[in-house]
Amino acid sequence: LLALVALGVVVRVAYAIPYHVCFGDESCYLYLARNLFGGQGYTYYNNVPELHFPPLFPIALGLLNLVLGDWEVVSRVAYVVFGSLLLLPVYLIARRIYGVSVARIAAMVTALLPAFTSGVLFAETLSEPLYLLCVACGIYQLYLSFADGRVRSHLLAGIAFSLAYLTRPEAMLYFFLAFGCLPIYWLLNRRYSLKEAAFRLGALAAGFFAC
Repeated sequence: LLALVALGVVVRVAYAIPYHVCFGDESCYLYLARNLFGGQGYTYYNNVPELHFPPLFPIALGLLNLVLGDWEVVSRVAYVVFGSLLLLPVYLIARRIYGVSVARIAAMVTALLPAFTSGVLFAETLSEPLYLLCVACGIYQLYLSFADGRVRSHLLAGIAFSLAYLTRPEAMLYFFLAFGCLPIYWLLNRRYSLKEAAFRLGALAAGFFAC
């Protein structure tokens, strides 16, 4: 698995190295991060308050800049790091459902084809790599909540979908689907009492809304 992650890093670095100009949404995310961590609040060009882009990706960029100190490098590193980490939940989902062999194939496809798993090849750093990482982590934990019923899995699924929502708002759909499908599954399988089911749904909702 570590070798596959390393392969994913190498492939993405190869796309990230060539010179590019920050433009479009990439420049918006970098401006938001720079202003937020520079003390101007969550503001856009000319310190205008931003009400469109969700905050998690600019926060991640700002934290990376505290370490790297160069916004252009930060943009490239974010593309490589979040895209490469996506291999982990993809591998875990495939291994749990289909076994190790299929999991390795799934991780290799994720490593070698970043355009399919990160939204774009490196023309600009957008929020897709972080978004897909959070969504995949949420789906893995949601699968565990169906399969094993652990309360911790419900809580972690809620947290992961919340982080995805704070990256791109369409992730709200995953939370509502989980919240609606779990009780139907439990009812059909007569798995939990009403109290146990409510406690698990509460853990899912607590993870989402608290985060």
